[in-house]
Amino acid sequence: MEYVCEKVLNEEDLLFLNYTSNSASWEKIYQHFNIFGADMARTFNELVVLDPIVEKFRKHLRLDDNVKDVRYFLNYGQGSFARIHHDVKTIFTIITLIETVDLTGGETIVLTPYVRPPEGRSASLLCKRNDNEKDNPPYNKHIIPSVVRSEVGDSMIYGSNLRHGVSQVVKGSRKVFVTWFMKE
Repeated sequence: MEYVCEKVLNEEDLLFLNYTSNSASWEKIYQHFNIFGADMARTFNELVVLDPIVEKFRKHLRLDDNVKDVRYFLNYGQGSFARIHHDVKTIFTIITLIETVDLTGGETIVLTPYVRPPEGRSASLLCKRNDNEKDNPPYNKHIIPSVVRSEVGDSMIYGSNLRHGVSQVVKGSRKVFVTWFMKE
């Protein structure tokens, strides 16, 4: 599975997440690993009020009890972004879009594989490569940037190998609930 984007939570769950995020303790971050200029509310496992939401995710993914989770909220405002990266030590990550306000930019970006065309390349087409690729074209390498279209309420689910990021927010904001699942 590269990734899926689907509705896992219902409207009531989204209202609950928004309410909880609005009462959380937020901090402005300059850089937190791959995230730049956003606001973060770290809830981790201490915020047991979110257990029913995380339990829905666990059931959806068919995860057993020996999988631990980390949870937090991010609010991407003007100028913030997440550089392209992959999540380390996770089994699955779920990013749920819970609110946007007058948003321009802030799209989720994933790198997808460049697949060799089944018919090959016509000898008449220009093909210049750098020295690294002279003998090995970048087939099956994750080099194609693609925008993941999502709306409020969508949960994007992916494994640790997906290279992903968030484009810079030009205007407005984008609030998400992040849940990482990992083996203990």
